[in-house]
Amino acid sequence: MSRNHRSWTFGILFWVILLTSGGLSGRYPWLDATWFIGIMLFIVVVSVVPRFGQWALWDDEQFKLWDAKPKSKARG
Repeated sequence: MSRNHRSWTFGILFWVILLTSGGLSGRYPWLDATWFIGIMLFIVVVSVVPRFGQWALWDDEQFKLWDAKPKSKARG
């Protein structure tokens, strides 16, 4: 699966879950806490493993721009 397809898949899943939980929030009050925990977990994972954020949030053009930047060599 290409990077662009993965980004679209993540976006579609996010919006489907968000809209569904918005419609059900009156019936299931625990959904707010679930969203809070999920968002905090996502933030923690992206802060520890930045490549996950690239996979989930960047499209092909943004990744190409990032990949084209010169990388610094490790000093040893």
